[in-house]
Amino acid sequence: MHPQLDLHLHPKCRDIISQLRECHAKSAVGKLMGNCNDIKVKMDDCLYQEQQPRSPPVVPAAELLGLAVSLAR
Repeated sequence: MHPQLDLHLHPKCRDIISQLRECHAKSAVGKLMGNCNDIKVKMDDCLYQEQQPRSPPVVPAAELLGLAVSLAR
């Protein structure tokens, strides 16, 4: 499942979203048979990459708790 594909919501993925829409409009049967899957994979990758900068950084639990963790023995 992917998010809403309005072009203004995903400026970095506009071209790929447009290609996927064209592919789906070209052939409903082809859409069901997987003819657009390669474009969809590219779109999923683009949406994933677009989302990454918006995600908050991951902070290790030990750092959140103020614990000093040493891996050296």
